[in-house]
Amino acid sequence: MKTLISAAAILTASTVFANAAVVTDVLTTTFSGAATSEVTSVTVTNDPSSVSASVTSLTDGTSDLSQMTTTSTGTSYAVAVDTYITPNTNVGNSTTWTLTLSYTIGSDALTINGVTLDTVIYNASGVYQGTNTTRYFDLTLTIADSNGDTVATYTVSDTAITGAGNSGGTTEVDLSGSEVTLEADTTYTVSVIASAGDSNNGGCYIGLNGITYTIPEPSAYGLLAGVGALALV
Repeated sequence: MKTLISAAAILTASTVFANAAVVTDVLTTTFSGAATSEVTSVTVTNDPSSVSASVTSLTDGTSDLSQMTTTSTGTSYAVAVDTYITPNTNVGNSTTWTLTLSYTIGSDALTINGVTLDTVIYNASGVYQGTNTTRYFDLTLTIADSNGDTVATYTVSDTAITGAGNSGGTTEVDLSGSEVTLEADTTYTVSVIASAGDSNNGGCYIGLNGITYTIPEPSAYGLLAGVGALALV
């Protein structure tokens, strides 16, 4: 009987530790009230709400950019400008835009180990590109501290984004980079940069619907349970 209890305890402990290692959480950023040419008026919402953020600028490197505020009417291909950051500049024709946000971390520090951008491509009339259209972009997200020093960079080069057509769907783009811890009660600057990729073959506009930051989160309760199971052994 003792052997069976010990084996069960070991199995329980190993399972708990394995599960604790793979638990993750996310910080999501979405936009609303974006149907305005002034990007700083866009409402930024975070989940969890302990993190606050606002848009500080949208530029092409030399001057401020406006957003696309109207779309072709009478078509289901119209971009949902109220929920997208929609820079009114043709990235496919070798222009670049940089969106800058200010994030303030709450009372708990966050460790980021990945970023996903929720993107869409559209044309000069504010209409989703068709499903037979693919364009290629370089996308970069940087995080800087209050001194302006970069603490993390997440990037992808020449990634394909396909048009949504009348489905209005988006393309999730995963950016790779190093793990970084954002300290509690601290403000950081996040910059998202979009430019044409080497394989791009035509004009195109690109918009941003949301940002997801992956946060590794080992379960403290799981670790304690594991310790208890080993003590039983």
